Amino acid sequence: MLNAKEKIKQIEIEQTKFQVLPNINPIDEWIKWLEYKPEFQKNRIEELQKRSYSELSIDELQEIFEYFQEEAMLDFFKNYRDDTATEEECTQIYKYMQKNILTLCNRKLSEEEKKEAVKKISKYETKSQNELNEKIYKETCSKEYNTLSMVDSYVLHILYSIACARKLGESDSVIESNKLLSKHLKY
Repeated sequence: MLNAKEKIKQIEIEQTKFQVLPNINPIDEWIKWLEYKPEFQKNRIEELQKRSYSELSIDELQEIFEYFQEEAMLDFFKNYRDDTATEEECTQIYKYMQKNILTLCNRKLSEEEKKEAVKKISKYETKSQNELNEKIYKETCSKEYNTLSMVDSYVLHILYSIACARKLGESDSVIESNKLLSKHLKY
């Protein structure tokens, strides 16, 4: 039976193949998105915390839970990266990594950022597979990737998903990319 650290290693390998960008360590990618604390999100949590819990809806309680869970998970991921995570932290990381990182990305982007992302994605979704691969490769080199904005990082995730869907032999890449867009850009 695998321990939690071994399970995390397995999921890192899986996510490198399908969910997380090539050439980017999945742990670093999760940390990048967990560290991102947009102003609208902080303001929303402050607003919700001013009310008593009995006044909050289930969805509002879920928002608060997810916010603080992200803070805890950020610490766990950093501990894992620094090789100081406990077995319990590793177990929590493993469970958390079962989620699709795009769900986290989508929660972190404002409506304006999502609109900007849609515009950028639409410029690339009709490009050839080679052009998509070239853009993905160029921007996932560590030096280049670390300078990308959160919107551009998100766009890269979607473009990578489109490229993967094409590689899997989807007959109509435009339909597939629209499915990906509608799934991840709900507003």
